[in-house]
Amino acid sequence: LRKVLLLPLAKKFMLKRHYRRQGEILRLILDTHDRYIMLTPSNIKELEFFIGKYRSERVMVLPNSIPQIDPVKFDDKKKVLVHVGRLNTVQKKSELLIPLWKKIADRLPDWNFVIVGEGPHYDTMKAEAENIDRIQLVGYQNPSEYYKQAQLFIMPSAYEGFPNTLIEAQSYGCFPFVFDSYAALRDIVSDENAGISEPFDLQNMANQIVEVALDEAQAKSRFEAAQANA
Repeated sequence: LRKVLLLPLAKKFMLKRHYRRQGEILRLILDTHDRYIMLTPSNIKELEFFIGKYRSERVMVLPNSIPQIDPVKFDDKKKVLVHVGRLNTVQKKSELLIPLWKKIADRLPDWNFVIVGEGPHYDTMKAEAENIDRIQLVGYQNPSEYYKQAQLFIMPSAYEGFPNTLIEAQSYGCFPFVFDSYAALRDIVSDENAGISEPFDLQNMANQIVEVALDEAQAKSRFEAAQANA
């Protein structure tokens, strides 16, 4: 069945069916509700791809927000990378975290990698990490203390709406490394305040992480840019 679905004609049919079905669902939402709240302007562009400017007066943008964060000083940071999020493979691409660490661990011998969160891929990652140095899976925790310690934040998601962890991490001065894999990303961060790689170029992300981690002046500048953006 998979071979059949990968044929050009089958893919074209499936995409057309998806396009029609999504359009029907979105029109129903706009017909039956007073407002349809999107998270970023790019989400409106995605909506218009499926239905045009149909009932555009009912659509508005209201981004997610975070609470006021106590100031964090760069001098209090440690040589720690952190990932915070639900551990799964379809959306969050959690299976890329350990391979990414393997690409940078030898180049950053005095750094540690902490993964905060649980999910269906947790047990697999926990077993895989047992024989790897300086990587720690701590499960579901309040992430604030981990944000305070970490200098850098990693988020390899394939798609997101408006990921709160991205601005939470920046509010604590954690410079984020992400994939340019969903429309809302560029509404939230830019090349000045995030390390952005093409999906799913682990080598490029690894190189960017090492470059910032080994340059304290750049790391401090990135710390300030992240906080300002949040």
